Amino acid sequence: KKPPTENTQSCHCMTATLPPGFLHRQRCAALVTVANAPVALESFASENEYAGVALIVDNEAQALAALKALLTGWGWTVLAAGDADRALQLARDERPDIAILDYHLGGGNDGLTLYAKLLELLGELPAVVVTADRDAALRKRARDLDVVVLYKPLKPLALAQVLRQRAAAVAEK
Repeated sequence: KKPPTENTQSCHCMTATLPPGFLHRQRCAALVTVANAPVALESFASENEYAGVALIVDNEAQALAALKALLTGWGWTVLAAGDADRALQLARDERPDIAILDYHLGGGNDGLTLYAKLLELLGELPAVVVTADRDAALRKRARDLDVVVLYKPLKPLALAQVLRQRAAAVAEK
């Protein structure tokens, strides 16, 4: 079942399926429907076997709202932060099961540096960094930290696959 067309918008940052009326309330141009695989995403959302607590961090409010809507629709509890300081505070208050971090956080901060701070605070924590930057040094840095890199525009099915893999890895331990 496809969402109504009034809930379809496009941007460079990601793809998301929205509840009816969301755009009218939020006026958020960053959100788009998942036209290429609505059935797969609906089945992912209905399974809820991978849901947990996700810490998401992005300094762009529209991208943050889009990712929050997507994960909430999949059954995740979302801790959303617009900057590194808020993310650390949220992680202190409630331990996340995974961190999904934008790479460029503004103010000289980046998602990988934030991830290192989250590791100091929490110990082991699976993470994904979302970026449009295809720099080899960034990929190496992420690999050294065991962080998955997903590129913008973010494809929800790629994110869903990473969430499944990370959940399976945690379940094996």
